[in-house]
Amino acid sequence: MAAERPTISELSGPLAVGSISFAGAFLIVDGVNGLFLLIEQYAQSATWAILFAVPTLVLSYAFGVICIRIMSMFRSRYDKRCGRDAEAAFVSIASLKNDQLVARFLDLQREQEFLLGASPSLVVLGVGLFFAVRWMGGFYLFGYLAGAGCIGLGAVLPLIAHYIALQSFHLAEIATRRSDA
Repeated sequence: MAAERPTISELSGPLAVGSISFAGAFLIVDGVNGLFLLIEQYAQSATWAILFAVPTLVLSYAFGVICIRIMSMFRSRYDKRCGRDAEAAFVSIASLKNDQLVARFLDLQREQEFLLGASPSLVVLGVGLFFAVRWMGGFYLFGYLAGAGCIGLGAVLPLIAHYIALQSFHLAEIATRRSDA
């Protein structure tokens, strides 16, 4: 049996998370030493776009996967019940042989992982905005507000991810009860 190719939704989550953290890391470095001016000078050539588009995309994806896995590791370490419950819920839904329920459960799991991974990425972006404020001129207040908003949202996302985890457990519980009846 051949392995299935990943779908766009499976690739877009880590890519989006990584792009946010990549942008935040860039803003931090730029805020310290003004890297943007150097990159802007080189980016005027078509060669720059060709040579650095794909590696930037690959690095963004790698950063996203790392953020998602690190947050999943922290979650499983501090919430032992959640990892076991997710596995048990998946087994109970998969045993029903209902493709729609399995797809919905996997979508919920993917959304949860995305939100967990986006949390540190948004914190990095917020810190990067604080570093970049000195280059914003008259828009410095916007930089501070956006930075604080990113950090605040990064703090709230794990709570939303936990709510989604509870939804997936509830879905498995209801599906199992209905199949037993």
